[in-house]
Amino acid sequence: MKKGNIAGEYRKKVLAIHRKIAGELVRAAKQLGQVLLDETRERTPADQGDLRMKWAQMPVEKKGDRYFIKITNPAQYAAFVEFGYMQRPGMILKMKEDGKGRLRFVEFLGYSAKYGLGEPTGKVPPDKDGYVTIITRKRFIAGRFMAREGLRVTKETHWPQLKRYILARMKKTWGEGQ
Repeated sequence: MKKGNIAGEYRKKVLAIHRKIAGELVRAAKQLGQVLLDETRERTPADQGDLRMKWAQMPVEKKGDRYFIKITNPAQYAAFVEFGYMQRPGMILKMKEDGKGRLRFVEFLGYSAKYGLGEPTGKVPPDKDGYVTIITRKRFIAGRFMAREGLRVTKETHWPQLKRYILARMKKTWGEGQ
């Protein structure tokens, strides 16, 4: 055999192993992404379930020697639920009960001249048409941080397990002692 031919065969073997390892890493990243998606969905508050069900995992991206996992939520209000939002205290809002004890925004009616006097009255009974008028009291509505918490739990509990799995698969692919 020629020396150049041996180098070529060795190169082919190394490239085949590299492709197998890269495939295992992409598979592991997809698996970890699914775990992150599940953890985030679990922490997402569900009123009607729209926000929870709209979470999606994007394809794994490879940049250099790193693999990136991305989850998204196209719901218009997802960022407000995640990070919280500011509101003006004293807004008078017309709400409608949905039959499950939850209130849905219907209409902005204006601002209260008496805001700040007395404590909130709690749940106001609905009028004859089922509408409830409320006055906002809080300036800031805190976020739920469902994606951040999902990522934290995934890193703490699932990543070490997946790391062991990846290393075991790489050893199997590469072969121990070679």
